[in-house]
Amino acid sequence: MLSESEDWFIDGCFGNLPKFCKQIIQINCIHPSQKFAIPCAWIITNTKKTIMYQRMFAALKLSLKSIVNHDLDCETKPKTIMSDMEYSLQLALENSFPKSHLKSCYFHLVKAFWDYSKKVGLKKKSNYKFLHLFIDHFKIIVHIKESNLQKKLMDEIEAHFITENHFNLDESIVSKLIIFFNHLKQTYFLASSFFSKYINCRLIFLLSLKKILFDLVISWKKRPIIERIMSVKAFFLDWPKDCD
Repeated sequence: MLSESEDWFIDGCFGNLPKFCKQIIQINCIHPSQKFAIPCAWIITNTKKTIMYQRMFAALKLSLKSIVNHDLDCETKPKTIMSDMEYSLQLALENSFPKSHLKSCYFHLVKAFWDYSKKVGLKKKSNYKFLHLFIDHFKIIVHIKESNLQKKLMDEIEAHFITENHFNLDESIVSKLIIFFNHLKQTYFLASSFFSKYINCRLIFLLSLKKILFDLVISWKKRPIIERIMSVKAFFLDWPKDCD
C-alpha cells in the first residue's frame, strides 16, 4: 500500500524506546477509500542527522521495489509528503523525493511557535493573554499566500505588540518578544526561509474546518443553533479565495 499511496505522513515517536534508539519513524498513508490513514512502516534510528534520513529513505525505496513489485526500475514517488518542522528531516525528504510536494504539519508548526516562546522565557501564566493573541496573529499569516500581505500583517503585529506596546508590557518582556518575533519572521515567513515553501494553507483549511465542527458538537447544548450556523458561515466568507 505504501508504494502505491500518493500521500505520506511522517512523524517521529520518542516515548518508551530502548537506550540505543533515538526515535522510531512512523510513515502513514491514506487508505484507497480516502477515509483514513494507515501506519505502513516503522523505522528505528539512532540519530536525527540528514545523512541518516537519506540512507533510511534509500533503504525504504529499495525494500518497496524488491518486496512489492520486484521491479528495480520502478521509482516510489508519492505526490505529497507531510512531516513536522524538523529541518534535517525535511532536507532529507527534499533530496530523496525531489518530485514530491512537501508539506509542513500545521499542528507541529504551531507547536514550534509555543516551544520557542518557552525557550525565550515568554511562556508563563502571567503572559498568557497577550502571548496567545500574539501567536494567533502568526497563525493567521499562514493562511495568507501573498508575501506583501504577510509583510503588512507582520508590520502591524510588530507595531501593536512591540513598538506601540498596547499591552503595556515590561521592558524585559518586550525585549524577549522582539527575539520571538524576529525568530518567527525569519524562520517561517521570509521568502528566503527554508520552511516558508512548505507551509500549505489547504491543510490549515481542513484542520480549521475540523476544529470548527468539533467545537460545534462539543457546544451543542450550550450555544443557540443560529450562532453555530453563523460561525460556520463566517468561516467560509472570510476564507482567502486564492488559497491553494
